[in-house]
Order: sequence, then structure tokens, then C-alpha cells
Amino acid sequence: SLIAIETAVRELAHGGCDLALVGGVQVTTPIPILALFSQLGALSRGEQIRPFDKGADGTILSEGIGMVVLKRRAEAEADGDRIYAVVKGVGASSDGRGASVLTPRLEGEVLALQRAFAMAGVDPQSIGLIEAHGTGTRVGDQVEIQALRQVFGERRGSLPTVALGTVKSMIGHTMPAAGIAGVIKTALALYHRVLPPTLHVDEPDPDLELERTPFYLNTDVRPWVHGDPSAPRRAGVNAFGFGGVNAHVILEEAPAAVNTANALPDHRPAWESELVIVAATTRDALVEKVHNWIAFCRAHAGAALADLAYTITGEAGMGEAGDLPCRLAIVAESPPALLQKLEQALARLEKPQTRRIQDVRGIYFFAEPFAPQGKLAFLFPGEGAQYPHMLADLCLHFPEVRACFDRIDRLFVDHPRGVRPSDFIFPRPRFGGASADAPDSVPDEAGDRLWAIDGAIEAVITANMALVALLKRLGIRPDVCVGHSTGEYSALLAAGAVAVGEDEFVGRYLLDLNRRYTAVGADAQVP
Repeated sequence: SLIAIETAVRELAHGGCDLALVGGVQVTTPIPILALFSQLGALSRGEQIRPFDKGADGTILSEGIGMVVLKRRAEAEADGDRIYAVVKGVGASSDGRGASVLTPRLEGEVLALQRAFAMAGVDPQSIGLIEAHGTGTRVGDQVEIQALRQVFGERRGSLPTVALGTVKSMIGHTMPAAGIAGVIKTALALYHRVLPPTLHVDEPDPDLELERTPFYLNTDVRPWVHGDPSAPRRAGVNAFGFGGVNAHVILEEAPAAVNTANALPDHRPAWESELVIVAATTRDALVEKVHNWIAFCRAHAGAALADLAYTITGEAGMGEAGDLPCRLAIVAESPPALLQKLEQALARLEKPQTRRIQDVRGIYFFAEPFAPQGKLAFLFPGEGAQYPHMLADLCLHFPEVRACFDRIDRLFVDHPRGVRPSDFIFPRPRFGGASADAPDSVPDEAGDRLWAIDGAIEAVITANMALVALLKRLGIRPDVCVGHSTGEYSALLAAGAVAVGEDEFVGRYLLDLNRRYTAVGADAQVP
């Protein structure tokens, strides 16, 4: 299906068409095909596809249909179309005669990659994600890594920079639709600025020698933090067919402003929980509303939790807090949990002696609410509040949160230390029993930096300001800002007490701090 993309791109570039519907189809896997693959030893005996894993023993065949619409970028923007990604380059090649139909040839795969980069006119070093062919066969996976390594070169610095994964670990090998499946996954990753996981990797195949390459197997959902101002986020997609038909597509994120008016329904994982608020003018009215919402939840048992929360809380948010002062708040993990907690809250609200509910399971009610009479304070912590993957879930869902981490990375793009804050705030997955949440389990320079004073300050200040940005978007503004240690700087910024802009202040302070810390460490041997 990537060959179809190559054809469509050529026709669009030459004016042969104005729109192309491109994709691949695999609607059935007949018994003769399964028998053939079984005889060739290509199917997994463990009945699980495990690309790039030490225990990989073959592929799993599957079915699927994938389609995308391609247009010239200028016309797509003029028409107000939603743009998931931009095709920068496509390269294809044919191995010609090989040792067998299933035996890949390194030269052909390298040629497809080289042609794609030549057409795109971009440096392989600007790629942040590779959607690999990754069939789960040991030979195929090893040759693919060799081809990528030949084009991307050896690892520069102590850390890998390119996330590696494959959609086949999720849906199996859809044969002629495999390439378009990888394109769709990668386009969504660029659109949402998320690095998607690859599955079923317990221990990377040591024969891949990934430690010598710029690639790492990304087995977790991670925010795609990108601070390099010289290039947007970019990704590459491999598809290497039977008989030596090879193709590579380079995709680039569309400018954020292009899709402002065409926001997508969210394709990312749902929240682990939702906040639901029921509000009324009086306690009796609140009890009646809870009765009604219980009936509503029972009548819509198949509804998603997010939809129920939006519907119920949306009504509560129609006016100011003073208009509906009597409020019940519930934190629920699922629709059944929401219904159960509404019923539990109702039983307690119907008792006149209940003046307050503070249930750690997620039920809260105060007969005399603090707002709007009370004041709201933001308290900002200092060093010691940092932890691995801090605010990662918020980065995945809120662009303003991720933008703060983009900014801090941008400050350290060409820093001599060679490590950006996202390298230790959002550490790469680790194998061999090591946990990114336990930095002392094995030596890890990037992980250890999170606990050093400069890394701690970078992480805490960035997280503080990211939360301020999110709360501002939600319309929550403090009456008082207080900070502890480094948090005092965050309080100054949040209160508007600093004359310079936030970007300038954070840049000046953190870079100066890092220079001082480095100098002290060099002169006095302070760790």
C-alpha cells in the first residue's frame, strides 16, 4: 500500500489528479495461505507476534482495510481540511532475485530509505519515530535494523533519539494493508504529538545491537516532547513486501494553526477517571437531581464515562458557582462506579444530619461550600517534588502542558551536556528488570540527573508552569500565589510579579543556574 502512496504522490505532484484515495485491503486469509506460511516456518508457534524481541518466533496474519486521502497541501489548507500529517518523501525499490521469497535483502531496503530521504530533502537525524515493518521474524527484524542503521548511522551521544515500534505488534500482519496501517498509526502519532507503544517486547533481541544505534524500543505511551526549533516532528514508515518490494514514507507534522478549527475526536486512551459534578440551588433540589441522574445512568448503561461526565457536569457548569452553590463531586473510574457512587451519595444526602461527605473513594459534599466566599491559593513546591513521567498524562491530552516541556527542551537543544530535560523527566523504557521509576536499580546517567539539583529545578519549574497554563485554560485563577524554594520563582511568574515574559525568565534562570552548577561541580568536585 505504500507503493500506492508513491503513485498518488507522483500524480498529485505532476497535476495528474487533485485528490487521491489510497490504501490497502486484506479481507480474508484463506487456509492455503496459512498452510503455506506454516510450511515456510513464518508463523509464530507461540501464537503471539513479538517484533524485535529476543523470543520472537514468527508473525501472525490478520485482516484489515485502511484508507487515507491525499491532497496537495496548499489546496488542503485552502479547503479547510483537517491535516493529520504531511508526506515529505516516498522511496521504493525492488530487491530483484533473492535467496527466497521471504528472505529480505539489505541493499533493497537501504535503497528505498535513501530514495525517500533524497525526495524529502531532510536529514535522518530530524526523525523522531520509526514505524518499522517488524514482522516478528528474527531474520527480517535484524535486516531491517541493519538497513536503518546504515542510513541513520551509529548512535551519537549517550542516549538514543529515535523511538522504534510497529503496529503489527497490535493488529498482526495485514499483508497488503500493513503499510497503510503503519501510515495511519504514524499520522495519528504526529497529529496528537504522542509516541505510541510497541507491544510484546520483554527483552530486545541482542543480535539487533540496538545499543549501538540511535533507536530505542518504545514500549510505553509517552508524550512526544520536541524542542528542536530547526525542524518539526518527523517520522518514517517502513513496508517491505514479499519478493523484495520495499518502500519508505517520511511524514511530518502539520503546523498546529492549520487544524485549529478542525479538532479531532480524541483517539488517545481514555482517562483513568472522570470528575462528575452535580449542582443545584438547594439541598432538596440537589437530592432530586441526583435521583434524576441515577435514572439517566441506568437508562444509558452503554454510554462512555467521559460522555456521562460531560453531560452531568455540563449542566452544573451553566452558571456561576454562586448560582448553584449546593454541589456534589464524584470521581469515578467507570460508568458502573459512577452509578454506585451516586447511589451511595444519595443515601447519605437524604439524611438531614449529613453536613459533609469526604469519602476517599471519590465522593465529596459540603453543606456550606467554601466558594465563592473563600479565596483560592496556588502553592508551588520546590525540589523534591519531581518524579519520573511527571505530568505525562496531562501532556498527552493538553497541548499547553506539553508546550511547557517543549520550551524547556528548546533551551537545551545545543547544550554541551548533551541531555535535554525530557530525557530524564520522561525516560525511555528500560529492560533487563530495570525500572525507570527506580533510578538506582542500574546505572543511568539520564535518570540520575532528575535527582541532581539542576535537573530537579528544571523539572519542577517546568511542571509548575505547565499546571498554571492548564488551570488558566480551565478558567481557574488564584487570589494568592505562594512558593517553597524554587517554587517561589513559579509563584512570582504565576502572580505576574515579574516584569519579563515567562519564556525569557525561565530561559535566563535555568540556563544561568546550569552554568553555575556546572562550574561549581568542575571546580569543587561537588556532585
